[in-house]
Amino acid sequence: MANIDISTSQQVDVAFEVAEVRDRILAFIIDMILLVVVYLVLMFLSLELLGTDDGPLLYLILFFIAAFYSLIAELLMNGQSPGKRAMAIRVVNRNGLEPTMTDYMIRWSFRLIDIWLTLGAVAIMLISAGGKGQRLGDVVAGTCVIRTQNRYTVRLEQLEQMQNAEGYVATYPTAVQCSEAEMLLVKEVLDRSRRFRNKAHREALEMTAEKISRRMNLSSTPSDKRLFLTQVLQDYVALSR
Repeated sequence: MANIDISTSQQVDVAFEVAEVRDRILAFIIDMILLVVVYLVLMFLSLELLGTDDGPLLYLILFFIAAFYSLIAELLMNGQSPGKRAMAIRVVNRNGLEPTMTDYMIRWSFRLIDIWLTLGAVAIMLISAGGKGQRLGDVVAGTCVIRTQNRYTVRLEQLEQMQNAEGYVATYPTAVQCSEAEMLLVKEVLDRSRRFRNKAHREALEMTAEKISRRMNLSSTPSDKRLFLTQVLQDYVALSR
């Protein structure tokens, strides 16, 4: 899976997972299904209330819903449509700021080329080739689509696979005071800091080390935060099994 660094307003680079083509296609399908449901409901109401299903006003309403659905949804739902929310993906600005109305309108206007006139071929080709989660509208608007929920998770079974040596002597016996959830977080922070070597993840490593140090009632936090957390994790696994 591809990743992208987005600079925040504090000049901190944060790594995000780029939404895959599959996720975006499924989000589009979900939105289309929702539009069909809206269409059928409006047709039913028209038949019930007006006794006809061919009123020009009804078709005008349906046209505007279909045309502006994605734009309005992303404006009102902070870069998401119902389909995007279901697939845990979101439109963001490459500069770390919230996309503006102009950004949303630009990327929406290019849907005609990216999706409708080319049956999605242009969008799929650019998203697959670019590696930044951008179709043509995103490139022009300076936006991209990322995952809001990281697929990279830590399971308890991964901790239990760590070797429990016979006669193990713990460096930090008070590691057992920490909870299982805290140790899962420690492992994820360690793993992510190795995968994404940027300022944001270094700060996360330092903050986690400080918190765990206080949790264990240590007088000070060791200078080597990575080594400290690794040792605490090993001690916890050895002492709690």
